[in-house]
Amino acid sequence: MELFRDILAAEAGNLALRVLATGGICLGGGLPPRLLRLTTAAFNRAFTDKGHFADFLKQVPVHVIRNPEAALFDAACHGLELEGYHA
Repeated sequence: MELFRDILAAEAGNLALRVLATGGICLGGGLPPRLLRLTTAAFNRAFTDKGHFADFLKQVPVHVIRNPEAALFDAACHGLELEGYHA
C-alpha cells in the first residue's frame, strides 16, 4: 500500500502542476479513503517532491472524497444536464 500511496501522491502532484490546481486536487474511489490510515506526511512528501515546484505544491490542498455514492451523484447530475435540466 505504501508504494501505491507514493505513486498516487506523485501523480496527483504531476496533475496539480499540469493544470495549476490552485483550488486543490480531489481524490475519489475506493482506495484513497483507505490510504488515510497511512501517514499523511509520506503522502505529502511524495506529492510535493518536484524540485523547485515544491513550494507551489505545498499550497495546493488535497481532498479525499469519502462519500461512496459521489460517483452516482455526479452521474445523475450529468444525466440531468444531458436532458436539458440546469441546477
